[in-house]
Amino acid sequence: MTVTTKIEKLIRKHPCYNKNAKDYGRIHLPVAPKCNVLCNFCNRKYDCSNESRPGVTSQVLTPKEAALKTIFYREKLPYLTVAGIAGPGDPLANAEKTRQTFNLIRKIYPDMHLCLSTNGLSLPENIDWIEKLGIKHVTVTVNGIDPAIVENIYSFAVKDGKVYKNREMAELIIENQIKGIRKLLSRNILVKVNTVMIPGINDNHIIEIGKFMKELGIYIYNVIPMIPVEGTVFWKKGIKKTPQKEKLKKIKNELEKLGLKIMNHCGRCRADAVGRVRGEQKRKNKFITVASSNGYDLFEVFLEKSGKIVVCRSCELEKIEE
Repeated sequence: MTVTTKIEKLIRKHPCYNKNAKDYGRIHLPVAPKCNVLCNFCNRKYDCSNESRPGVTSQVLTPKEAALKTIFYREKLPYLTVAGIAGPGDPLANAEKTRQTFNLIRKIYPDMHLCLSTNGLSLPENIDWIEKLGIKHVTVTVNGIDPAIVENIYSFAVKDGKVYKNREMAELIIENQIKGIRKLLSRNILVKVNTVMIPGINDNHIIEIGKFMKELGIYIYNVIPMIPVEGTVFWKKGIKKTPQKEKLKKIKNELEKLGLKIMNHCGRCRADAVGRVRGEQKRKNKFITVASSNGYDLFEVFLEKSGKIVVCRSCELEKIEE
């Protein structure tokens, strides 16, 4: 099997790595509450049903709860081909829970693609088990490769129990991200790199990031316009505007001219997203568990804000149309 054929097989049913895989879906499992960096644009929420952005979930699950939820949705939505962990914190800052969750999913559904999204700070030391579990899709968020820029994007980083700030923090983040990406690529793991485009901070640095990622050999590059969120460090500093669409389009065009594959269909998904990209299943209530009355038929149990217990079957799933 050629390298091209292997890649085609890996992306054929992965909607984030392949825009033509729009008929397939993914389930994000929010088992990772802790984070090892503080991004100045981030405000994680663990009990939120009315925002749609990274770092938000209606509830943090245990690995077993995540496996049960996967079983429920896979039975009702057979087009789910990807199980991913993308938060609400960083999967590798919660490495044991992430590993346990993927191990359970792999045993139940050997055919599902396993996928994780990380800031890369703890990536180098976790690659052995990532490879062993057959995880072939890893997304790394790289917001800069210049320490002078990166130190303005994060407030601190924690590594091996030590807190890093300013230039030392920036150099540590960049070093581990690049080292981790190189190790992933050496193990034939597909790498997607995300960059959050922040007006006045790194928007004029993205082409430089793209050139370097092209040299490393990543599979696809995704430039995500920052979503201004109240309560974040940037918000308090007055950085409250989204990037201009015209500038984002120009940057993407320049990146494509470099030969980079660019992701243009990103849904900026929640940490508990379920369904097709831009076609998530709508959830207004808090997930409790998956249960069965006869050992075969599955249903999901939710808790309404009023305190009422709600039993939900597939016919009650409300679809958000694109």
